[in-house]
Amino acid sequence: MNGLVPDELVVEVQSYRVRRAWQGLVEVIDRDGRIRGGRCTPGGTVEMFDVGTDPDLPALAGIDGVVVSHRPGRRAVVRTDDRRWVKVVRPKKERRILEGITRAEAFAGSFRMPAVVSSGPGFVVFEHLAGRSLGEGAGWTPAEWDRAWSEVMTAWAAAGGGRSGTDAQESVHDAAAEVAVLERWRGQVADAALPDGYDVLMQDVEQELLTGTPAPLRVAHRDLHDKQLVWDRDRGPGLLDVDTATVAEAALDLGNLRAHARWRRVQGAWSEAQTDTVVRRIDEAAARVDCSPQRLDTYERATLLRLVCVHLHRPADRHLVGALVAQVAATTTSAAAASYPVDRR
Repeated sequence: MNGLVPDELVVEVQSYRVRRAWQGLVEVIDRDGRIRGGRCTPGGTVEMFDVGTDPDLPALAGIDGVVVSHRPGRRAVVRTDDRRWVKVVRPKKERRILEGITRAEAFAGSFRMPAVVSSGPGFVVFEHLAGRSLGEGAGWTPAEWDRAWSEVMTAWAAAGGGRSGTDAQESVHDAAAEVAVLERWRGQVADAALPDGYDVLMQDVEQELLTGTPAPLRVAHRDLHDKQLVWDRDRGPGLLDVDTATVAEAALDLGNLRAHARWRRVQGAWSEAQTDTVVRRIDEAAARVDCSPQRLDTYERATLLRLVCVHLHRPADRHLVGALVAQVAATTTSAAAASYPVDRR
């Protein structure tokens, strides 16, 4: 047994399509197309929550709208009828969202960001941020795509080095923290579910993270990927979900973003030309902030390996993760590559 959740769950004769899963937790789509959360019980069954409810997120039940994301016990996102967005968390955790927005102030000079409308116990309400999602490759002309990514990466580089919006003794998300993130995700996947060679490649990239020459520190989104970015021809680039902001090496955001670009190509969401454009603009931004190609490659490989674990828990994509491991093996410079059977012709 590989320990992975199946594509579908049947609970009390109702069938649910699994969208995402974590240890003991699931996000599903019911027969009416609604997103719901659920959790595994000690007896091995699944307790499915009613739509728009979660016993650990009491604020969720009082918000009118459509649930678009639900990680049980941790966070949900609701789109309201008046086109606002509500992040729902555990009571008192809304403070962390607001603190994260303060840490992200360095991005405000170059990016548009959603305005906070209100907050309360366990929730924060945001205005809608106008713009086209850069996570969607369809409908763009090559010129528009290049312009959007040029402006996005220029804005990211312009956000400045050094500290974020709280200059005090704030923590830094360093290489050791990134190793811990990768280890945590690896711990959520059974050995039998992983592609051959994964652990050797992971050990290799962790060693490079810890011993390589760090890139300059600067404000970092910490979860920067294409779906966090929007662009408007008149308004320019916008940045979403900035409550994860911290201080980190420049390679953290850049490597995460470039790995997601490779992933979009594997998924078929972007064309080869679109992916090449994004990678080129990321590499230009890296040069602008003195992030070496070697350090960028290391962080990218770490993200690719993390994405393997993430998407093994997403049935729709898990058949594609072998391509990510092959990419890591093909780009690593150590002997670890020799242990992974990848065709380099």
